[in-house]
Amino acid sequence: MTRSIPSVLAALALCGSVSMGVASAAEEDPVADWVRQTWFEGVPHDEARALDQAACDRLAELLADPAEAAHHRKAIEALGIAGRPGAFEAIAAHASAGDDRGARRTRRAVAHAMGRLAGHDDRALAWLLAHSDPRRRAIGPPADRGVLTGLALSGRSEAVSRLEAAARGEGASGRHAREALVLHGTVAGDGR
Repeated sequence: MTRSIPSVLAALALCGSVSMGVASAAEEDPVADWVRQTWFEGVPHDEARALDQAACDRLAELLADPAEAAHHRKAIEALGIAGRPGAFEAIAAHASAGDDRGARRTRRAVAHAMGRLAGHDDRALAWLLAHSDPRRRAIGPPADRGVLTGLALSGRSEAVSRLEAAARGEGASGRHAREALVLHGTVAGDGR
């Protein structure tokens, strides 16, 4: 079947108007569009720090939507970096989500976000200290390493003794804790 040039042009024009309609619908939710992006080096910190309260509230809404599960990790990271009111509650709500691979990554993101928040939110520091207690081990080995990294990212002096205790351990966890101590020194030195 052959098509005339006008019908092909009409079909292309229709496709163009459909994609333009999608683009204008996307403009209606810039926060969702932002968090749905693919970043090869993680959430851009400068952009996340610049998020206002309304944007952080929208990220918390996205976290409550199971259809956005593929983007929960990035929303959690951004909330931790932005550090706005309500971030602790939104992040903590995802600390024990499921056992699949995506849930484990989300728990690790929770630990890192808590570390960012702990720089100025005592509840986040308390969460990290509780989850790094070797007697508790509440969230599992990959996330436990995430908790050590979270303690390092806090830059808080209260984190040092827990990191030092973990650094005396053997194997991968001990190595990770020693690396976390170095990171802690860097973060604490930056004054964050």
